[in-house]
Amino acid sequence: EAYFTRREGRRSSQIYVAHFVDGRWSSSEIAPFSVERDAAPWISLDGTQMLFSSRRPARGSWDRSENIWVVDRTAEGWATPTPVGGEVNRPRSEEGDFSAGTESGPMFLSDGSLLYWARTDPDWGSDLYLAHRNGDGSFGSPKPLTLNSYGDESSPAMSPDEHHLFFQGYRDADAPGEQDLYVSTREEFGWSEPRPLPHPVNSPGNDGYPSFSPAGRYFFFAS
Repeated sequence: EAYFTRREGRRSSQIYVAHFVDGRWSSSEIAPFSVERDAAPWISLDGTQMLFSSRRPARGSWDRSENIWVVDRTAEGWATPTPVGGEVNRPRSEEGDFSAGTESGPMFLSDGSLLYWARTDPDWGSDLYLAHRNGDGSFGSPKPLTLNSYGDESSPAMSPDEHHLFFQGYRDADAPGEQDLYVSTREEFGWSEPRPLPHPVNSPGNDGYPSFSPAGRYFFFAS
């Protein structure tokens, strides 16, 4: 299976799925749980859980900003999505000419202990954050990663061995293109200084939205 975001014409984005059958990809269709303004799907290595960003309204909430949602796969198929609990999602707010309260590009570690995602801020632009899982399954206070810069970082993707963190960024004047793909390596006390991926992965144009196949054999991105 391949899950991805598509925006057709003037319609809002939705999550689509295609199936690899007899050596080729099938025609894609809208994922059964997806509604308008869903995006950035991330599926767990065992295929039983998906995170994504959405503007869908949560029950009892007036918030219409991008928040992180989770959906479980059961024997009958995908269940009903619910917003990730805890301090991760925050309501939209207007700060001058800037709209804060956007969470996007989420992913878990394989054991579900940490949540990584991107959040926009009027002072810092888009940065990568993490949050620790609480005993009740919710997530605690968000903390920015030390690899963040004065530019933008978003769409985190972890290598299957969880030793390398990939993301897209607008951050270096001498980078190969406009938006580029970066990688940072896990060290004893955090993450290393990110470096842009070499040619031919990064191009003079925009490259981003990295992801891996479950075994790590294939690396996917948009360009």
